[in-house]
Amino acid sequence: MTMKASHPLPLVLAVLPQAAGDVAANLLGITAACEKAATSSACMVVFPEMQLTGYLLGADALHQKALTLEEALFLLSPLARKFDLCLVCGFAERTDAGFYVSALALGPEGLLAHYRKIHLGSPERGLYLEGDRPVVFSFMGLTFGLALCYDAHFPELFSCLAHMGAEVFLIPHASPRTTPEEKKASWLRHLPARAFDTGSYVLAVNPCSGDGTGKFFPGLALALGPDGRACAELFATGPGLLFLSLNPERVSAIRSHSMTAFHRGRRPDLYHGWMREEL
Repeated sequence: MTMKASHPLPLVLAVLPQAAGDVAANLLGITAACEKAATSSACMVVFPEMQLTGYLLGADALHQKALTLEEALFLLSPLARKFDLCLVCGFAERTDAGFYVSALALGPEGLLAHYRKIHLGSPERGLYLEGDRPVVFSFMGLTFGLALCYDAHFPELFSCLAHMGAEVFLIPHASPRTTPEEKKASWLRHLPARAFDTGSYVLAVNPCSGDGTGKFFPGLALALGPDGRACAELFATGPGLLFLSLNPERVSAIRSHSMTAFHRGRRPDLYHGWMREEL
């Protein structure tokens, strides 16, 4: 990869419209965002949840529009190579066993990570299968942990990702309803804890506008530093890019302090015993 200094890492959160089941239209938006990001010397672009296929609900939509892993790689890999970027992009994944809410991290040289959503929201249950494996990947000197939307409400996952080395949590969303301001207020009830407890960056991004099925997404991108404080945001009614610069030294400084990065003091040996006793 011909690049740009590894520290700090310039990154983009892409707030885009998404059309449920219209892969061609979604791919056009993804491509345009990649071109703009590359022109601005970004190294990574993070897209909303299921941006490639749109957020699919309903058995018919899944059977007709979900993609296999190979199909998603075929569509996205050329963009990572052409624009010399790492792309984090999700899709409704079809497998022989059933369907998953999935996300890929792709670098110019190929696949970096493949994550299947572990915690399903109520509209997804019965349509999608649950993933069972936390995923981290490294890119340009930073380690990233992947999570999707509803996952963000489960602190155990993020303690696990931090234990696996994650310094940045990427949390693409496809969260409908409310206004961007109300969505931000909702995120600020739990996302700061994911950052502060582990001394990690938290980056969240939501689609914007309607998806053609009656769902409306409030366009929002939000970044929190490893101190748990919001450091950048973007409200968008149409396509918009939030440009960030991630500084690994901020993570190191927070985690080296004796009174921060609290996940290091966890006692999982006790917790697991207590939970077994409850059963």
